[in-house]
Amino acid sequence: ISHAIKLRGNSYPKAEKLKEKLTGEMPMQPPQQVDESKMTLAEKRKKFIGLEGWLALFIVGQFVALLLTITRLFTDGSTSSSDIDTLNTYQAGLGDTLQNLTMFENVAIFIYIALVVTTLILLFRRRKSAKAFAIANLAFAALYGIIDYGIASSLFQSSGLAQDASLQSFLSQYSNEISRNALVALIWIPYFLASKRVKATLTK
Repeated sequence: ISHAIKLRGNSYPKAEKLKEKLTGEMPMQPPQQVDESKMTLAEKRKKFIGLEGWLALFIVGQFVALLLTITRLFTDGSTSSSDIDTLNTYQAGLGDTLQNLTMFENVAIFIYIALVVTTLILLFRRRKSAKAFAIANLAFAALYGIIDYGIASSLFQSSGLAQDASLQSFLSQYSNEISRNALVALIWIPYFLASKRVKATLTK
């Protein structure tokens, strides 16, 4: 029985009662669980329990990122048929290729929105899985930006459009945004891996 309990990781009443009858041993005391309902706010803060501090800052940032992403999706998430025809005139198939790239970007944006929403819901419910979703969300945003920039830059270079001043400005702004996303991932992923507050708060 003792070996089975050891393999299981924790004991249970029936096994302890049986052990007590067979050997006369005192039953093992189960580990005491922290009852947050009986803790004061000061005690919770002392134990780093709650959506406060850097974790609260991350949540605010996610709401801002979600709002900006949805706004961008509705303003820049499509390519007009006239733009496609103009680009196809400039270079055969260029407009169609750009339209496919836009579709790829929209799918990636929907995935990102789903990751952000899921992360926020899990954080407010204080689920352990919120940690994994937060890391996946941050890594996805950084990697998608790098891949998308590489594809777009290669497309514009091969078509000769990279020399256009407006496109150069766009690519420059986009590269700055990608750098920010990479920096955000480099800051927050280690935080979720090592934070005492994350460990103490996301327990369900």
